[in-house]
Amino acid sequence: MTWGRRGPSRTRNSLRLGSFDPDPRLVRIHPVLDQASVPEWFVRFVLFHELLHAVHPPERGTDNRWVHHGSLFRRRERTYVDYARAIEWERRNLRTLIKAARLGTSFAPPAEMKAVPTSATVATSTPPPQREDKRSLLQRLLFPF
Repeated sequence: MTWGRRGPSRTRNSLRLGSFDPDPRLVRIHPVLDQASVPEWFVRFVLFHELLHAVHPPERGTDNRWVHHGSLFRRRERTYVDYARAIEWERRNLRTLIKAARLGTSFAPPAEMKAVPTSATVATSTPPPQREDKRSLLQRLLFPF
């Protein structure tokens, strides 16, 4: 698992947040996600998505085209704990992420996406989870059952 190459992107309307290369079994995460303004839980979701490609590799469809995200893949992806939150965060922030990647600038989420803790939320929030080693994280993400 590694970060992709840094530098401005040529893409204008899309962004590959991650990729899985089956030959060396390598996951690459787009460097635009390596910023403090991108939530860790979202990066974990992207990692989970890419690792699912190891479990559910592409298959040929009935029309002989490659299907990368078949029904089993999508069903398994929806079991991710933060699935709905991650999909919503991506929907709200993708254009800004694309622009930051294209220009090689910092990602700044829209104002409504910035969480400003209040004294009430600080007092009742739970402590951040302990960091786990890569193997434990991968096992927990791939095999949550």
